[in-house]
Formats: sequence, structure tokens, C-alpha cells
Amino acid sequence: AVNQLTPPNAIIASNYFCSETICPTDTYSAHRADWAQGGEAMYLTLYSHRRYFVSGYGFLWQNVRPTDEVVERIDLSVMFGKRPTSDLLNALVNQGVSYFVLDKTMTPVLDWSNFGRELVSNERFILLQLTTTQ
Repeated sequence: AVNQLTPPNAIIASNYFCSETICPTDTYSAHRADWAQGGEAMYLTLYSHRRYFVSGYGFLWQNVRPTDEVVERIDLSVMFGKRPTSDLLNALVNQGVSYFVLDKTMTPVLDWSNFGRELVSNERFILLQLTTTQ
């Protein structure tokens, strides 16, 4: 559905970095010590044929810490997904992100209407078209 509901040039962020429904910090956090874990974010890219704000770090940098820029992008994506704020939203949008694939298992937030328009959802994910507060 992502590739049908987003333009080909869209940049999409996500808080999906772990396939489990309860992700341990060593496979999810941008500040983890073990970079040999994770990589599930690559699935989003493969299935949707879209460009993601963070993609493939588990495959491209397996066993090696990613660059600071990638770590910052992971951190921003995880923070927004966990506890969204208008500042985090604006930080994503300012970097060209216009959509967010939300992993609902990694957030306590139920209402995302202040941050975007829900385009589609299922039991685990919501595709949001982000709306800025600027």
C-alpha cells in the first residue's frame, strides 16, 4: 500500500527497526552497543520500493556502528514514533520527510491526528502523511 499511496520521490521515515513486538534495547535503540542486531528497516524499502529516511543500516553497516548522521536519523525516527512532538515533526519535515510508517507496537500514542493524516493502517502499522505545524 505504501507504494500506491506515496509519490515515487517521497522520503518516508519510520520507527520500525525491529520485527519483534517487544524489542530489546540492543536491537532497537540508536545508542545500542551491538550493531550486529537489527536490520528489519530494510524490509520497508524492499517491499514498498520507496526511499526511506533510514534504510538498510543492518545490512550496510552490519557489525559496525553507522555514521553519526545515520544514528541521528534513527534516533529522531524512534523518538518521534515513541513520543511525537511538533519539534520532532518539524525536524523530520525539515529534512525532507513527508510520510511516516508507524510501528504501533513501539508507541503508547493512539491519536496521531495532530501530526499527520492516516492514509492506511493494519494491526501493526499506520501510514501517515505528515502535516507540519510551521
